[in-house]
Amino acid sequence: MYFGVRGGDLIPLLLGPLLFAAFQVTPRPSLTETITLLRRILRLYVWGSLAAAVLAPEWAFPTTVAVRSTRDLFGFGLPQLAGLTTNPNLLGQLAAVSLVLESAALARRRSWPVHAAAAAACVLLSQSRTSLVASVLALLLLHSTWNRTPLRATLTTLGVLGAGCLALLLPGLQSMLVKLDEVDLNGRNTAWAFAFNEFRAHPLFGYGPRLFSPQYRREVLGERYDWIGQAHGQLPQTLGEAGLVGGIGLAALAIAVTVAAVRTARVTAGLSLALCVVLLVACLAECPLRQVTPASFGAIVPFTVWCLLLTALPVRAEKLSRTALRPLSRDAQLPRGPLLQRPSDCPAQTRNKVAGSERGGETQLPPESMSVTSLGTSA
Repeated sequence: MYFGVRGGDLIPLLLGPLLFAAFQVTPRPSLTETITLLRRILRLYVWGSLAAAVLAPEWAFPTTVAVRSTRDLFGFGLPQLAGLTTNPNLLGQLAAVSLVLESAALARRRSWPVHAAAAAACVLLSQSRTSLVASVLALLLLHSTWNRTPLRATLTTLGVLGAGCLALLLPGLQSMLVKLDEVDLNGRNTAWAFAFNEFRAHPLFGYGPRLFSPQYRREVLGERYDWIGQAHGQLPQTLGEAGLVGGIGLAALAIAVTVAAVRTARVTAGLSLALCVVLLVACLAECPLRQVTPASFGAIVPFTVWCLLLTALPVRAEKLSRTALRPLSRDAQLPRGPLLQRPSDCPAQTRNKVAGSERGGETQLPPESMSVTSLGTSA
């Protein structure tokens, strides 16, 4: 159903599902171990990209026509940083996920501010507006909802909002806002138009996975729009590639990931929900789920979310089962009713029995007149 009217190669389409299935069937580490491993993987891209920016700037800051990395939002005179990836937007997504992981309180070490600062630097140097928005929303959600100290959460929220207001004073952002009515959404609405045209032409199964391939760009788009390599939006990309069938599958996937993130939010201290926000925001302007393969940098973002959710869901289920099977305390198992501790509190027949037993040399209270203390001692 995914091959569309023009079909596509079967092996690249199966690599993504096989990648996620491999993690599904293999023994999983604990939640803290999973978060630690994900942090280490993303640190390789973050620190490697920063090292490339210093040691090989002409390679780390591509200015080719294919990448079109000539944006200067902050007025530093630097183009967008691609680092170890093939595109600055990909580096921005990886750095945003790394920033959220480093800022989470679970399994965090003392060196986390250094790694978080490096990830934030990559987000800024990539100049990806989508990654900037995703990072801000995820950090606000992570610190304002599950932070232990309300005062620190409030200060963090105000600090992030203040930094965003100060960013509006940067010359690059000011010039972009002044010319906002002249901007063609960076060409995204042109890509959306081509994708929806293919969806209208093939509404059920779409054009196929070769949409926006080099051959498609040569034959359909021509030299003028040869720079469009994707629909710059997961929804138009999926509808153009797989039609209504793919759109239904995308909606089901989004709902399943969101529900799983909400359910595991308490177990992960909000990390699952913050990463879900990064993924959903990335889907608005990019295509992180497009032909996910082990060799693509875009696979790292959904794979990170997938690993965290699959590891956190059993932890949540185990905690719920422990809560349900927790034995009642001794006081909770006692029969509820009036507690009679003195003979004067008992009925007349009971007082007569107590008085008779006292004349016999010993005092014996009937079971119904025993106190909580005596019941607990006898048990």
